[in-house]
Amino acid sequence: MADAPAEPAPPRAYVASSLSKADLQTITDLASHVAENTYAYDSHVHLINLLHRGFVHHVNPPRTPESIGNPQDYSLLRDMRQAREAMNTRFPVGEELWIDWLRDEMLLAESAEECISVMELFQKAVTDEPGSVRIWRLYGDYLWHLYDAANGKDDEVKKEWSEEDKLVAAEVFKWDIMFSVWQQGVDTVQWHINDSHLVWDRYIEAISQELALSPSKDGVQQIKSLFIERLQQPHAEWDNTFQNFSSFVTKFDPASYEETMVSANKLAGRAKATYDLRGQFEFNLRKASGALEKDQEWAIFQEYLQYELSPPKGAQFDMNLTAGLFDRAVTRFPTDANLWEDYVVFLMEQESSSYSALPVLERATRHCPWSGDLWSKRLLVCEVAGRPFEELEEIKHKATKTALQDIGSMDEILKVYTQWCGYLRRRAFAFETGATEDNIDEAEMGIRSTLEDVAKIGEKKYGKDFQGDPRYRIERIYCKFLTQAGNIQGARDVWRSLIPKHGDNYDFWYSFHRWEMLVWGRSSFMKGAVKGTGELRDPAEVTRLLREAIERPNLDWPEKIIELFINHCEQNESAQELERASVESHQAIKRTQARRAREAEEASQESAKQDAMALQVNGKRKREDDTHEDITTKRSKPGDDENSETPKFDDPSSGVTAQAKRDRENATITVKNLPPTTTELKVRQFFRDCGAIISLNLASSDSDSSKVATIEFESREDVNFAKYMDGKPFDGQEINIQSGSGSTLWVTNFPPSADEVFIRDLFRAYGEVVEVRFPSLVKNTHRRFCYVQFLTTEQALAATELDGSELQGRKLVAKISDPTQKKDRVGAAYEGREIFVGNLDFNTTETELGELFAKHGTVESVRIPRNIKGRSKGSGFIVFKSKEEAAAALAENLKPFRGRILKVEPGVANAKGPKHTAVTTINAASPGPESASPMSPDAPQDTNGVALAAGSLAAAVNEQNPDAAHKRDRTLALLHIPDTINDTRIRDFVSQYGSLRKVTLRPDHGGAIVEFEHVADVGRASLALDGKEIVPGRQIRVGTAQELMAEGVVHQTDRIMVGKGKGAGKGKDSGDVSARTNGAGTSGSGLVGGAPIRRPLQRGGRRGGLGVRRGGGFGGVASTAKPGNGAERDEPGTEESKGKTQDDFRAMLGKKAE
Repeated sequence: MADAPAEPAPPRAYVASSLSKADLQTITDLASHVAENTYAYDSHVHLINLLHRGFVHHVNPPRTPESIGNPQDYSLLRDMRQAREAMNTRFPVGEELWIDWLRDEMLLAESAEECISVMELFQKAVTDEPGSVRIWRLYGDYLWHLYDAANGKDDEVKKEWSEEDKLVAAEVFKWDIMFSVWQQGVDTVQWHINDSHLVWDRYIEAISQELALSPSKDGVQQIKSLFIERLQQPHAEWDNTFQNFSSFVTKFDPASYEETMVSANKLAGRAKATYDLRGQFEFNLRKASGALEKDQEWAIFQEYLQYELSPPKGAQFDMNLTAGLFDRAVTRFPTDANLWEDYVVFLMEQESSSYSALPVLERATRHCPWSGDLWSKRLLVCEVAGRPFEELEEIKHKATKTALQDIGSMDEILKVYTQWCGYLRRRAFAFETGATEDNIDEAEMGIRSTLEDVAKIGEKKYGKDFQGDPRYRIERIYCKFLTQAGNIQGARDVWRSLIPKHGDNYDFWYSFHRWEMLVWGRSSFMKGAVKGTGELRDPAEVTRLLREAIERPNLDWPEKIIELFINHCEQNESAQELERASVESHQAIKRTQARRAREAEEASQESAKQDAMALQVNGKRKREDDTHEDITTKRSKPGDDENSETPKFDDPSSGVTAQAKRDRENATITVKNLPPTTTELKVRQFFRDCGAIISLNLASSDSDSSKVATIEFESREDVNFAKYMDGKPFDGQEINIQSGSGSTLWVTNFPPSADEVFIRDLFRAYGEVVEVRFPSLVKNTHRRFCYVQFLTTEQALAATELDGSELQGRKLVAKISDPTQKKDRVGAAYEGREIFVGNLDFNTTETELGELFAKHGTVESVRIPRNIKGRSKGSGFIVFKSKEEAAAALAENLKPFRGRILKVEPGVANAKGPKHTAVTTINAASPGPESASPMSPDAPQDTNGVALAAGSLAAAVNEQNPDAAHKRDRTLALLHIPDTINDTRIRDFVSQYGSLRKVTLRPDHGGAIVEFEHVADVGRASLALDGKEIVPGRQIRVGTAQELMAEGVVHQTDRIMVGKGKGAGKGKDSGDVSARTNGAGTSGSGLVGGAPIRRPLQRGGRRGGLGVRRGGGFGGVASTAKPGNGAERDEPGTEESKGKTQDDFRAMLGKKAE
């Protein structure tokens, strides 16, 4: 990478007839963005592609394909070239952009000098992308074309060249240069078994052409050897290569044809078998590449690489094929830093003399200059290879002074600096390789200047709040260096200088203690043991250090430091010092106990406060004023408040809102770089000593080369303990731990049909979405929000860009989740501008009611609630412009209106409380005379307003209307629905099977009741829906409304169950019936029985329709209806209870609703 990258073109007014106005505006915007953000990779690519599109349309106008434009006249030609240069000095442009660039310049080149410039450009391209067969083929063909032109074989080109051009061409465009390029290309891509023939075939054609001009036995033998060697290499066009070899031998060596071909075929057997084993991978790659499915292609490469790295039985590891496959993969995905790192580690592990990791690392750091891991590995490999100091210094300068400062995170920069300082320290004391005092001085100056550079870069990136490396890696290297140099006090001073920033961290004191113990041990042995005792000298410095540590009032893990202090004194100190330490430790333990009690009390108070707020607002958050309409709610009915229930915190199945004590945002960590084979059990075991784990989510990272875990602990204190595991090895792989604080978004006002897939797709562009959590709807079906947890805080902050954006006619809300930042609800009722009017005449219209109250002020809206048939419920709500006007309107209380005495009161916001059911009416028209649905507001109810269930409900309905059974016959119930699914998603889920009349969501019973327009649709839907997954891993069951009302709620829980209730299982979406709140629907053995399919009614008095009576079996609940009152009872074993045939059922499905 050049030390001074080319500057992007300054923004200006762009004009080009071959581009639309929209494209030109986009180019203007991109040019401005790139000028300010010179390392914006995607913006560079987009800008270049748009400028190239304009060039192509200028040369070959799409509207007039018969005309050809002069490429030199393209008005944005200079901008296109400048944009490409600006990107190429920062990143390699990649295979696709290189090919566009090369073809454009080939078209533009007219003189011999310009053709030479194109040759130089080709050389840059194959240096950046040596694994690109397409670029090598294009390069060789272009040189062949220039050779032909220089030798009079291309009259078109020769006519355009001047005499001077012809002289230059004859001197430069020679056969040897062209042949050399073909040979380089063959050597570089020979193990690309998919397409290396594109270069090899042209290479052998060039040699054969040369042989034809001057035949010789040596020439024939050379080409035969090349063919035989090629036939022993697996490649896609092996048969074609064999056929070409046959033709060559026939022409140049017919006497040995049979012997040669038989021998070649025997030698090539292994090559053919090797390719056949990989044929399916190659086919899948071609298919994905041809369909432009980059994600699928990437996944196939990953699987293919795993196959090569760990061959199955019957296959052998092949270094050449594996390296070739890696080369193909990084050519196709050049900006995947993890893929480059896998390639480099593979080469480092093999230690093959034919392959070196250093050239690959040079390409890797150019393609991914933001990766500190790749830069640090490049430094390490150079050090191992014995490269000169100046070369390593230049690499460090390129990494830290250009690329990483602009686009890398502070952690990536620190990785490079840590590797550099480690190199300086090792070099300073490598006396066996000629280290001198000058090396020691250079190391000290280098490490100290690095510390200063880190402070400057950190302050530049993060401002005055930058606290340095939380792992103080460079400081530790400096301490090691000073210790090796014999400057013990200097090293101790460095350690002590870290106390202000890291003094409350247990790991810091433990590391400091280990260093002091090392110094004490060395100095004691050097000076000898105390004379005559055989004991070492007293470790006064170590004891003083630990005594200082236990006095820290805010130490994150004081218990461990106290334990360390006591153990140290017992092992190394005198009896007098141990006695003193015993007293000090006892006092420290008392202080710690008091502190823990105080923290527990504060946590309890905070939890109580949050519980109170949760009860007040029915959720963790109050709605935003700019995203919700004014709330005009119904009046409460007697008994509503008494029937409300607050879920217990320790109920693992309670929803997000219910668990107000769970502080997810501050009690969660994200663990990255876990091995791909990691299981949840291993993660729990690794972190079990840190605290109680509430929930754990384990998923593969974007690259699938590692896994990421999200762990929720019981308290923030547990998170602090868990952070100590950062950098620790997990199954041999160093893990990275980040706090989950600030990495979760609270999202609302999205479309009601949105599911987890929709939300993930919405935020996918901003980073890796670890988890999407929807709230439980059991206590309030109107809730529509979710929590979106990202891998890092930075990704979550970037995703807030969508806050306030338009989404299907709604203004989306996407804010960092913070339960402490709650806003009051807004709306007319909350602002005192709404009044309630009761005891209205049922024929009163909104207009009449508004006119009555208009004398008291400006009426903004009038609403009269109506039932499903459009009949007024005898009450209304009126919203005024101000609360003073609403107060004045209360004067109408107890006054007559249309023969009734009005009841006028102030509106009460959400007086009725949360809604436990959601009814969606699609079509209120009824095909026949019917009574109220069992689940409708007009259904028979007991004295508490609760709908009657099971047999008593059926009996009551049948008494009211003998045709109610017809309505039941159009109705089915969906069971096992998670309590996070809303009514809109249910409607979308079932509407494909027939026209719907009504959907009633019952999350409190884990399901929904669906009423269709026609009876035949019920049977069709029953067959299709029973056992179908509504969310991954959750199969629904089709039954009756009575069966549903006997069920308990299907909670969606992510809490890990231990001890009691463990049988309910873990998992966010457990489909086990044992996760329910009651045992209905299970057999005595705990097994779930087969779900009876709800079928259309058979006239003739039988309730069950086709098949056996509903409610039987493991999953059913027997009806409690007794004979009489119109409810007939089917006894098992009678003829009436026998099932119909399939022919009867098919006939019924085809029958139209009556």
